[in-house]
Amino acid sequence: MNFFKLFHNCPPNKQISMKEIQNKIEIDKRIIIIVQKKVYDITVFVDSNLHPGKNDCLIKKNGTDCTEDLKKFHSSKANDLLKFFYIGDLIDNKS
Repeated sequence: MNFFKLFHNCPPNKQISMKEIQNKIEIDKRIIIIVQKKVYDITVFVDSNLHPGKNDCLIKKNGTDCTEDLKKFHSSKANDLLKFFYIGDLIDNKS
């Protein structure tokens, strides 16, 4: 299944702020994670029950940086899968 073609909903290199992420979570009911300052909308993945573990751990991480979790608990195959859910790069809008 090619998730990129089916569900990719924004152009590459889009800059996304934490405020935008929170809006997508609260208003659009999306499940979004951050890995190495890249933002991924994994809603379809969670809704499809494709995670080998339970979805609860993904839902609990909604809106947070999951870089260390990915390194600790997942193989490179999980990293390869993430590219299909990429929606942009996290920007630091504190400046």
